[in-house]
Amino acid sequence: MESLKHFMWGYQPHFQTMAEARAKDFLAHFEFESNLHVQVCLVGVLEDERDDRLPICVEPQDSKYQDRLGDIPAIARRLRRCDEDRLRHSHPSAAERYERRKHLEYLQQAIREAVATLSGDDCSVFSSLPTKVGGYLVSCVLRLDRSAYEKFPRLEKHVVARTPVAASFLDAVIDEYLRDCSAELSKPDPGMNFGGFRDIEELYRGGGARICDTAAVAVGHIQGVCFRAFDRISSLKHERGSASGRIILSERGHPNVDPIVVLRDPIPVGNTRQARKLLETSGGGRSLLCDGVRIYGVGKTTGSYDPSREDLFEVEFLDHHAWELRHGGATLMRSIDGIPCQPKPPYRERKFRSDARRIFPEIEDESLDRLCRLVGAAARQRHGALLVVAPEAEREAERLAGQATRVEPFQVEEDVIDALTAIDGAVLISTSGVCHAIGVVLDGLASQLGDPARGSRYNSAIRYTGSVDGPRMAVVTSEDGTVDVVPDLKPQIPRAALDEALVELRAVADEPQPDIRRFNNVVSWLHRHRFYINADHCDEIKLLRSIVESRLTDVRCRIVYGEIAPDPGMDDSYLT
Repeated sequence: MESLKHFMWGYQPHFQTMAEARAKDFLAHFEFESNLHVQVCLVGVLEDERDDRLPICVEPQDSKYQDRLGDIPAIARRLRRCDEDRLRHSHPSAAERYERRKHLEYLQQAIREAVATLSGDDCSVFSSLPTKVGGYLVSCVLRLDRSAYEKFPRLEKHVVARTPVAASFLDAVIDEYLRDCSAELSKPDPGMNFGGFRDIEELYRGGGARICDTAAVAVGHIQGVCFRAFDRISSLKHERGSASGRIILSERGHPNVDPIVVLRDPIPVGNTRQARKLLETSGGGRSLLCDGVRIYGVGKTTGSYDPSREDLFEVEFLDHHAWELRHGGATLMRSIDGIPCQPKPPYRERKFRSDARRIFPEIEDESLDRLCRLVGAAARQRHGALLVVAPEAEREAERLAGQATRVEPFQVEEDVIDALTAIDGAVLISTSGVCHAIGVVLDGLASQLGDPARGSRYNSAIRYTGSVDGPRMAVVTSEDGTVDVVPDLKPQIPRAALDEALVELRAVADEPQPDIRRFNNVVSWLHRHRFYINADHCDEIKLLRSIVESRLTDVRCRIVYGEIAPDPGMDDSYLT
């Protein structure tokens, strides 16, 4: 039977596993550029005096923070001494509640500081408000890769008018997740029953409301109804037309806002039908003006806004039930069909460069730079576009002459991409950016990689690149703003990393009593990288897993993994 040296309550390993799995689930939607390397641990500070308990406990038991967080109480006392904004309450019960809340907040910050110090500068740390479990004040601590975390658009201020605010949509969602952790820890025997956390969409809605509250606080209102109001406005139609226009969020009299029309009777932003009707007056540089609570006029921005002020926001209505919250030209959040999200960059240049070099090994740097500019221009098109890159573009144009409009070869520039993609069909260019045909109807055999939920451009690109001889790339811009590069190559990984994982699994299988956490770590890694595993290694992994799992008879809680099967698209080019 597994024993816990750092014991707080019986189900602490189960809760830690559940909390980390939930964090990885909701943060997976933010990992379109870089891996956040999500890790979750529990830190408990003993509150009840007991001789049979350690003063500080950490879960998981093999955490690098074990026995290294003893200075948390001292940090909390220092934070209390340095707090100059403490309030005094005359009523005893109010004073007691306030002091208890402040004590928990000091402890929360102390845990975050202590873990961050041990984690180093490459890690961002977040902690939940401690909750009492088994005599310990327990905080759920989330750690993320700092470089990946800081890539998301964010504000600089975390406190406005003495009110804590979320600096980004990611921060807002993390806050909601940590609140869920505190709520789950407050239940009897946390971790005994799986579930309880809100589903991911509800978590995102909470984050969306929180980042909109940040904007409301920044323009002078403690709490607003902005998210619900803007989402409702975007869902309404006016004379059968979808929502389109802009609302400026700022305090009245802002130096960078010039009112054109001022309403004598401002409209509450919650009066969504009237607000939707007035939205029709925006456009042509004009916007509705809102102070966070009421719409008070129509106007425009003027002068050069200083983004460091962080007190002027824009809400852009994109289409039916689609809108964005922006600041200083950066999109903080997008909401589609009532579900907030972090907007993905329409075109990932770094990945395109990597894929292009693997597909066209002979391409020169100058040609690749030109291709990147052309693809970027195609990705910005409002209408759909299909750009095909082929080394032998002239010969391909001849082959497809019966279903294309051939042109005299010319060097394509960014400013003509819009015209070339305005007609149906693909634009065929060489790897050096020379165009040989437009309006090309692509051929190809039906493919299992097709997607019936996607349009004809995407599926024709899948068929074409999968059927023709020789290397090809296709860039598909859909009218909904989605940009796909076909083929979408998996990233390369070091062969040594795969070998090391297999060596680790063999070592675990050799143990008479396997370490469950060590086993979970290596099998989880193999599952995340299952695309790269060949048939022989799949068979070996299956055998080693069966050996380990047969010896885990005393483990009360286990993660169940599916079988790993070889992927037909895998070859040695994916291993470095």
